[in-house]
Amino acid sequence: SMEHDIDEQTNHEENFVQIIFLCRKYKSKVNWVIAATKTIMADSDFHSLFYDFIGKCTDTEEEVFQSWVEGTIYAIKHGDVSLDISRKLIEVDKQGCLQVNFKESLVKMIQEEKKLSELGFTIPPEIQKE
Repeated sequence: SMEHDIDEQTNHEENFVQIIFLCRKYKSKVNWVIAATKTIMADSDFHSLFYDFIGKCTDTEEEVFQSWVEGTIYAIKHGDVSLDISRKLIEVDKQGCLQVNFKESLVKMIQEEKKLSELGFTIPPEIQKE
């Protein structure tokens, strides 16, 4: 079921953007079903179930985003996503290619911030300035 898929993602992964995409995908499908069945099931209990599900998806999106914000702020405060100045940030490898040495966690945070912002979430200033 859709709810099971979302629960599985939420419980077993910390891929916040993927969870939000999954919620948006399911909301879109349910909205399509509502629109397609509006005339034949106008006052049906199914529509209230559909709207409840959409509300749960919206709540899940917000909870996941808040978890990301809290985890990211914690990581920033504890240096988990800062630049590592003990090593060279940019090097030229043996083939003459530039190699950038950012922490993987910093790169991941920047990618997540960009995607979440594109999805319409407001990124808190304490994350943006980092």
